[in-house]
Amino acid sequence: MYQDKLASLKKKLQQLHDGTHHEYNKRVRKLEHQHKERIRLNVIYRDYMIECVERDYILEKKAAVKEFEEKKIDLKENLRDKYNNFPLLIFLLFSVGEPSHVNSNTIQNQSLQVTSIVPEVPLVETRVEDGKLWYERKWYHRGQSIYVEGRDTPKYPANISSIAPEAIWVKKLDSTKVKISVMHLARGKVSIKRRAS
Repeated sequence: MYQDKLASLKKKLQQLHDGTHHEYNKRVRKLEHQHKERIRLNVIYRDYMIECVERDYILEKKAAVKEFEEKKIDLKENLRDKYNNFPLLIFLLFSVGEPSHVNSNTIQNQSLQVTSIVPEVPLVETRVEDGKLWYERKWYHRGQSIYVEGRDTPKYPANISSIAPEAIWVKKLDSTKVKISVMHLARGKVSIKRRAS
């Protein structure tokens, strides 16, 4: 009995050395399959993460370019408004004559003439405080239901999704988001009004 068991163990040991042990080979094949499957899943996950990073990079790059262009436009408009009275100064300098001949009546008359040429830009009191928007003597907050209307944009319903110092983001009913400059609100290029939820 003892000799038989010993012989059986020696035979199995020899099979292990020769690589012919059935149970061993079966488990090795299972481990190899698990190993290959693990590698395959890791490659899929790696490729997916690379694709996500590349997609996010493209979106961030587009957003950065868009923000840059919008800020360029805002800067240009700010400077234009800031120096809006330059034509008046130039007109006075070249049409009135020497400073000694200028009197208050002359300045008033010339101002009226130039003002009629340079249109006034109406300003609406608009500011952002503590994440809320003050516009036309009313406070607006995130999540509020509003109507949006622009000079070249038809009226549409939306909800305020976020409020920043320079702009607010609104979400249309089709889930698309639109950025509205606070300066555009102040100048009347875009207007918002409350609506029932």
